[in-house]
Amino acid sequence: MRRDRLEKEAHRWVREGIISETQLQRIVSLYPKTDQRFLLMAFGGLFIGLGFLTFVASNWSDITNLMKMAIILISMLGFYGAGNWIHTNRSKGVGATFLVIGVLIFGAGIMLTGQMYHYMAFSATAFFIWSLAAIAMFMLSHEAVMLILAFAIMIVGQVYGGITYQHFHIGIGLLFIIGLGYFTLVHRREWISLLYSLGFVVQSLVLVFTTDLSYYWLLFFWLLLYALAEVMPSDFPVHSFQRVALLGGFILGIIHVFSLQSEWILDNLDEGIPFIISVLLVAMFIAYQKARKHDLVLLVDIALFIPVFFLPSLQSALVLLLLFTFSIGRLLVGYNRGDGEVINTGTVAFLASTLVAYFQLAWDFLDKSLFFFIGGILLFGLGYLLEQRRRSYAHNGEEEDLT
Repeated sequence: MRRDRLEKEAHRWVREGIISETQLQRIVSLYPKTDQRFLLMAFGGLFIGLGFLTFVASNWSDITNLMKMAIILISMLGFYGAGNWIHTNRSKGVGATFLVIGVLIFGAGIMLTGQMYHYMAFSATAFFIWSLAAIAMFMLSHEAVMLILAFAIMIVGQVYGGITYQHFHIGIGLLFIIGLGYFTLVHRREWISLLYSLGFVVQSLVLVFTTDLSYYWLLFFWLLLYALAEVMPSDFPVHSFQRVALLGGFILGIIHVFSLQSEWILDNLDEGIPFIISVLLVAMFIAYQKARKHDLVLLVDIALFIPVFFLPSLQSALVLLLLFTFSIGRLLVGYNRGDGEVINTGTVAFLASTLVAYFQLAWDFLDKSLFFFIGGILLFGLGYLLEQRRRSYAHNGEEEDLT
């Protein structure tokens, strides 16, 4: 908790007689004041760097190639050197800002050098080299902002290569999976796990849509992300892996409910034997891990990844049935365990599944104003019932705690 917010809350505790004034001072003393001056210095350094780069860019065409290289190298090494010294001896925040500017100049230098010497690259190799520099700076400085920058460079580079060249860069993919996966495992922070999960989804999207893989292979990759959570150490924050994987599977399920009615989609489904075998193997691994942890009830999550779209008929209805199976299963598991997060996930999924079912079944048969009117009443009623159930559960839980 921030010190200023703690002080405000603690003064209220004193007024209500919860703690004494002496206890207030002792508690507040445990939270040192944060010096905000480094933010001004950091932004000052950032604007100086941006001003310098803008001045150089505006006069770039009038400068010789040798002078351009000298400007790039001197400015990059200058920011690196100043950042390292400030980070070590003065302020870590300001030093990290200078190091970030150095990494940004390094990336810009790669692009500008290629432009100067007319080097044409038909892949995202420049971003691969740039991300190596960001990772190196993170290993030296151990600053979170540098790790975020590395994530951003890899994700943007892979997306750029996919859109511009229709190419998935193997180097960036492996560096992300292995390199950033290592830091995610070592540091074990929830926000790093979330970044890794989102980046994993982006990498899989680019891989699928730039290769000969059919779109449904996304389900396999996202199920693999879910499976990673099962092998992580007990103190590793695996929730982000599971949330992102389940969200991806649920969204793809919603798309399937509407798209599998199209003959074009059905005609473009391959036999998918390798896909089915791959999904089956990963699902069996997840089932084994959950059985080993005595957690088989959450196998309901795998419902989102069952490839019923390969069946000869009723694919949309079966996908919708799986969405309801997942949502109702999560609700039952959450209420049984007293897990608020699982209950909330199940509630949101159930409401979304109901809305999707209503759209699919009633859109073509009802007047549009009547459609939205009935749909609003339906969702309001379901939300009210679920909220009443949640409050009743919370009230019963409080009574049990009192006894």
